[in-house]
Amino acid sequence: MHSDIPMIDRTRPVRNLIQRSVRALTMLVTATAAACAENATSPVQTRPPVAAVRVSPEAPTLLMQETMTLTATALDADGQPVTGYVVAWASSDERVATVAGTGVVTPVAPGVATVTAGVRGKFGRVVVTVAQRSVARVQLDVREATLTEGVTRQLAATATDAMGNVITDRFTRWTSTDPAIVSVSPLGMMTAIKPGQVEIQAQVEGQRAAATITVNASRPYVLLYDAWSGRAGEGAKFYGLDIDDEDASPVTPLDAGDWGRRPRPSPDGRQVLFSGTVGGILGLYIMNVDGGAYRRLLSGPSFGEPSWSPDGTKIVFVYRPPTGPSDIWVLDLAGATTPVNLTADLGRTNESSPAWSPSLADGSSRIAFVHSENGVQRIWTMKPDGSDKRQLTSGDDAEPAWSPDGQTIAYQKAGVATFGDIYLVPAVGGAERALIGFPLAGPQWSPSWSPDGRMVAFASMHETYGSGASTNQIYTVWTDGTRLARRTSGAMDKQHPAWIRRIQ
Repeated sequence: MHSDIPMIDRTRPVRNLIQRSVRALTMLVTATAAACAENATSPVQTRPPVAAVRVSPEAPTLLMQETMTLTATALDADGQPVTGYVVAWASSDERVATVAGTGVVTPVAPGVATVTAGVRGKFGRVVVTVAQRSVARVQLDVREATLTEGVTRQLAATATDAMGNVITDRFTRWTSTDPAIVSVSPLGMMTAIKPGQVEIQAQVEGQRAAATITVNASRPYVLLYDAWSGRAGEGAKFYGLDIDDEDASPVTPLDAGDWGRRPRPSPDGRQVLFSGTVGGILGLYIMNVDGGAYRRLLSGPSFGEPSWSPDGTKIVFVYRPPTGPSDIWVLDLAGATTPVNLTADLGRTNESSPAWSPSLADGSSRIAFVHSENGVQRIWTMKPDGSDKRQLTSGDDAEPAWSPDGQTIAYQKAGVATFGDIYLVPAVGGAERALIGFPLAGPQWSPSWSPDGRMVAFASMHETYGSGASTNQIYTVWTDGTRLARRTSGAMDKQHPAWIRRIQ
């Protein structure tokens, strides 16, 4: 019986599998035979073992801010180079120098470090010296400059090596040829102290650069003071000194043979009030600032320490009788000629150093003075008629001086701890403070404010104190306690500074 359905050959898959297996086996046998034939004619290549490592350059010196690439060469037992191995790098002191995986050495700080190159357990080493670069030149940012007295300015010094590369890690030593004119801080900050000219020098490792600095000032006033030679038969004379001019000489308006001390200029700057001797007669005098036109107010040796009222119509002064206590008196220059005692109500105590304030904010004024009782001096103030007396300080204090705005009083604190420093206190009372933040040798005397309120002048012998030839000189200091400057020189003893406006 026949069917139309075709017959399936169930043996075909088996035959195909057998054929593929035979072909793969044939290819493997062929490849193996070829490999064996090749090995029979070309043996396997192997690297010889590493016997040593050479690092170059030997004993290198590296300057700061530079880098250097070291080379490591692996050697076989015959000393021949062997290539293809990885090199491991290390530094013995990474505070001196570091080394990268490529052999690049970077300096960190001057010193010595050993750099090691390792290959297959063998090591080569070199000692790397890191050295400072030598400074070949120093330059300042200015060659010359002009400063106004009192200002500050920063100087910048640039050090370079012989190739012109900037060196930034060196110490700069700053000096001034005259710190009394321009001081300079260890960081190169200049402060103009008084008129004059100096060189400011910057030194870096023996190399120097200098700038010429000129200081000028333009003030509408000059400095007054009295000076005494110390010779028998001579009295003190007062002088005017233009402190804007470093070459100026002091000038006195007094005639030959006349003497005067404690000069106090009138509020308009046209006259000077002083105690002294004119024509052989002791007393209190007024004269024109440019000399002549003497006017004797009171005669006798018992009158002194005068001070003007803010409107210039009156003066206060001290009267010291031959016996008994001293008192503060007031004299009306245009009216009554008889002085009035302002401190009689204080009894048998001694009053001295009167200082009349400028006009205060409410139009009034006050008089500061020294009240001495049981050997202790204190600063007091009172109204111009002698009323409303108030104690201002509690120490052993003397010589009060008003600031131009009437807000502050400078004075000499003469206690044991201070010995004679200049102090400041609010005119209404309160906390006192030293004018200068560091003590000066010996006592300081006679403070006086500049008309602009920026400086206080005073007498001091601190530069010669204890030398056996001590003399007072006149100094100024800014009211923040900085920029101390000596304004006078010479052998004469100088005291009682004051300021007078220039007459235009």
